[in-house]
Amino acid sequence: MRFFRNQLSSAYKNDEIREKVFFDLVPFGHGRVQENPFVVKCQHGPKECLGNVLHACFYSRHDNNEKQVNFGVCTMSTNNPPTAGQECAKKLNYSYDGVENCASGTEGEKYQLLNGKKTLDFKPKIKFIPTIVFNNVYVEADQNESLKNFEKLVLNKLKNL
Repeated sequence: MRFFRNQLSSAYKNDEIREKVFFDLVPFGHGRVQENPFVVKCQHGPKECLGNVLHACFYSRHDNNEKQVNFGVCTMSTNNPPTAGQECAKKLNYSYDGVENCASGTEGEKYQLLNGKKTLDFKPKIKFIPTIVFNNVYVEADQNESLKNFEKLVLNKLKNL
């Protein structure tokens, strides 16, 4: 939550970053997924799982990366991210239609499975949330720097393209 509030929110205000960088937000965390019967266990319990599936369903309905980032920043900047979705969508003037139905049904399960697979299959194994990856490559030094000055790190990456 702190990363969204303190790092991503300020970096995303930078026009160059907003225009050139796609942020693939994968709401899963340190969870476990069981397919048959379907069960998802989240590190911080059922509220975290609810927040993850609500985010996944919102992202599936808004393929605009700016909307995804703004929504994620808004919800993660509240005291209760799992329940802030509707409030943030309204504040940002984004549609929230179908998000809760998605989250409570098989569509939401599908997104949880996909995000779980993406997270759990990532190499090297994800040890810290959020994990920051550039062009599908994890570098520990980038991870550490992203928590201190994400904007500077991204701008340096853009310069070196």
